[in-house]
Amino acid sequence: MAAWQRYRDQGVTFVGISFEDKTSDALAYQQQLGGDWPLVTDAGGRVAQAYGVYGVPETFFIGPTGVVSFKQVGYTSFDVLTTHINRLLPAGTP
Repeated sequence: MAAWQRYRDQGVTFVGISFEDKTSDALAYQQQLGGDWPLVTDAGGRVAQAYGVYGVPETFFIGPTGVVSFKQVGYTSFDVLTTHINRLLPAGTP
């Protein structure tokens, strides 16, 4: 949540993808966190398969060109988020 609040006004987009969960459960979890980032459902698991997901949670850092620059399997800390987001931001972005 802290990373979302820090970067959302800098053009960074977080997208939650509900995979093998009920949409209602995913929305309830997001609301519990206080998040308002986009949340989509991966019906049939096609996105997970395309990205090579083999365990959840997984976090993908995708740059402006659409290329995955880093994949974090398991829990993702604020430090991991900020490190990899900062690497993808244009030079000089606060």
